Amino acid sequence: MVAVFFYYHTSSLPILTAFVQNLLSCLPGLYVASPDIHLFNEHLSAQNVPFKRKYVQLKWKQTMAFNFEDNKKDATVLLNAVASELQTDDMNQAGRIFRAVLHAIRDRLPVNDAIQFSAQLPIIWKGIFFDQYDTAKVPIKIRNREDWINYIRTKNAYAANNDFQQDDDIINAFKSVFVALQQFVTEGQLQQVKQALNQEIQELLEV
Repeated sequence: MVAVFFYYHTSSLPILTAFVQNLLSCLPGLYVASPDIHLFNEHLSAQNVPFKRKYVQLKWKQTMAFNFEDNKKDATVLLNAVASELQTDDMNQAGRIFRAVLHAIRDRLPVNDAIQFSAQLPIIWKGIFFDQYDTAKVPIKIRNREDWINYIRTKNAYAANNDFQQDDDIINAFKSVFVALQQFVTEGQLQQVKQALNQEIQELLEV
């Protein structure tokens, strides 16, 4: 049995919910307690997360233990798909580009949509997806394709000059990530993501 006790601020509930959902997907048994368990349970109920009155519990086959190597393999398969679409053998570069595009997409989505989208990612990429996530600043306002291109560039600030030398590199990265995600994320979920983007941004996927 795994027990987790949380102290949290109300504004962090969406991120905490996503974290609990990830735990529920990979741990054989989970008990969650909180100083304000009623508020926490109400939020989880709204997100359709299974819970009991005083704690969260997952009934799972006891033989299904957490396996880091399996989760690492799943994350690597997705990264390889991104690298293949980018036509690069540099996995570090592919990882930087994938992270930049994921974070840009995440910040454009409402919080609940971001959580739903992340649910279909391998667990390691879920963690990367929510790294430095600020729910108070989303969804960001993007007025046109130039804003979107520049926003993706800011998400790879340390290596943007290397990975994104031209705007076309960013457009190609955006398209490549979407094509790779089609192998792992349902068409309906990707369509929901597209609908959250401006028409000019959607057209980048068709260039």
